[in-house]
Amino acid sequence: MAPLVLPPRFSSRLFRSSWLTAASVYSAAHHDLWACFAMTLVVLLTSLNYWRHPVHGWRRNIDMFAVFAGSAYHLYCSFSCASSLHQLLYYAFVSKTIYCYSQARAAPNKDISSRWHMTMHLVGNVGNLVLYAGGLA
Repeated sequence: MAPLVLPPRFSSRLFRSSWLTAASVYSAAHHDLWACFAMTLVVLLTSLNYWRHPVHGWRRNIDMFAVFAGSAYHLYCSFSCASSLHQLLYYAFVSKTIYCYSQARAAPNKDISSRWHMTMHLVGNVGNLVLYAGGLA
């Protein structure tokens, strides 16, 4: 069996913080953004599936692909945001999400790394909520 990427005391944090994506799923449905709903639902499911037992392999690859595809789609959608203020705020949240990811990767230990990754889950999903509230064409 492949070794865990993070021990359970840290990966359980990321499993729990992955549930934050449910807010993006709900908000996308609430705003009738069905493609965003589908993308965030896939991200939620692949993230939960990965973080329940985080090992290198197909579940991790699918999760990373889903996050990349979902992020690219949301960025594409952001170009048609009706509110320029929401659009600008969304880009600020995207920048902060990327920063959190880079800090998680560079962290000196797994405790700090998992905290940065948890923060990335939070910031990324708040960004989605801002984008959806801004109105997408």
